[in-house]
Amino acid sequence: QRLMADTDTKRIRPLSKSVFLCQAKCCDSGASQEAWQQCLERCAMPLQASKQVVEGEISQFQHRLQQCAQGCQNEAQNYVQDNQIDQNDQAQIDKVQAKHGSCISKCFDDHMKLVPTMTKRIDDNLKKIKAP
Repeated sequence: QRLMADTDTKRIRPLSKSVFLCQAKCCDSGASQEAWQQCLERCAMPLQASKQVVEGEISQFQHRLQQCAQGCQNEAQNYVQDNQIDQNDQAQIDKVQAKHGSCISKCFDDHMKLVPTMTKRIDDNLKKIKAP
């Protein structure tokens, strides 16, 4: 969370300020309504691009985490089927649940290690977006 807060403070907010200032200048011009609208949209493009960068990275991260969790679910189901686990045997069920929990925990830990790299990638891509 702190890493994303730094990105917000260092990249998104200054870009947002530039967009707002650019859009304010659009309002100062005596251009037609169509030209005024185009000016507003043109000013907003960098902020929209930054939003796509952040959302794309977070979406990929979530997808990979979900895939890992689904792999854990599949492993648990396969274990139950392969070992003919009795659904009424609480000790066996507890063992399967513990394996599943351990697998999910490993997914989470492994993916949390990727957050700094993801944040750097976001930051690097945001640096490439030029303010209006």
